[in-house]
Amino acid sequence: MVSKLDKARKYAESYRFNLDLVSNLSTPISYKLDIVENELIRNSLEINQKVFPELNQCLTEVCSNLGINRDIVTAFVSSSSEIQAYCYSTNKDECIINFSSEIIKLLSFEELKFVIGHEIGHFLLGHGLVHRNENEINVFNKKYQEISADRIGVVCAGDINHVYKTLIKLATGLGEDYIHFDISEYLSQLENINLSLGENPRNTHPSILVRIKAIDLFYRELSKFNEKNKNEIDLKVSSFLNKYLDGPINARKNQLKENYEIWTTVKEMLKDKKLDQEEQKIIKKKFGNEVYEKILTLLKDYNAVEVAEFISKKIDETKKEIETYQIIPSK
Repeated sequence: MVSKLDKARKYAESYRFNLDLVSNLSTPISYKLDIVENELIRNSLEINQKVFPELNQCLTEVCSNLGINRDIVTAFVSSSSEIQAYCYSTNKDECIINFSSEIIKLLSFEELKFVIGHEIGHFLLGHGLVHRNENEINVFNKKYQEISADRIGVVCAGDINHVYKTLIKLATGLGEDYIHFDISEYLSQLENINLSLGENPRNTHPSILVRIKAIDLFYRELSKFNEKNKNEIDLKVSSFLNKYLDGPINARKNQLKENYEIWTTVKEMLKDKKLDQEEQKIIKKKFGNEVYEKILTLLKDYNAVEVAEFISKKIDETKKEIETYQIIPSK
């Protein structure tokens, strides 16, 4: 017999963004949920009907909408000036959500349904589970996970205006007293983005501006959502992300890889303290005339020791930046 939780997972799976890979989910991460829960019990206040009746009702309604039992989700509020909510879902049967006090103060209960749905979405989609190959959990997949979780949040929120208001509040830290919520005006900021710079590779979430546009593309087709329609939506979202998120990052990664190859190649060639004619031809053919001229200028202007130090420094700097695009622990 299929359990309610399995049905909910299947339901959430139908909304998963196609670039959010379900690859080799395995055993829970090293820390245990009981350790996390114990720390929250010590330092936070658990959400229940007696102390947080309205917030508890929000949680109950979202759980009901997703078809899961309320007791699967243990939730807390912690004192924090950050506007945050975290889901700890390192086993397949339960999860813990921790809300900062600031996010509770900022959002209405209707807006919080989007946040709750988003966090439970991470749980249902297995985002908190460990992958057998850690290299699969890179900065891209973390960002794609947020696109998937946002869709679950949209379904739970009901009113798309609550979703847009929530995200603009999260972007600014300001409420209704300060903002006129004009989503078209906010999205127009996309036109001012310098695409050549890309997003900070350390960010595990896409920018809120990018998330809202991805949600907008999804929501337009939600009323007629089906498997074929989902593929079309995912293609549109993928195309958008490639322009505003993935494209610039991929371009920078490729440049870094080429730089690393250039300097490691030259370092290897200079082991004998010289760059012979054949090696010069290889550099020119493989990396182009501009790189070739720069290498010759470097060898002309500096002595062997200085060149070796310069190349080693370039290799270290490039390697360090490459690492910022790699593994980011799931949390």
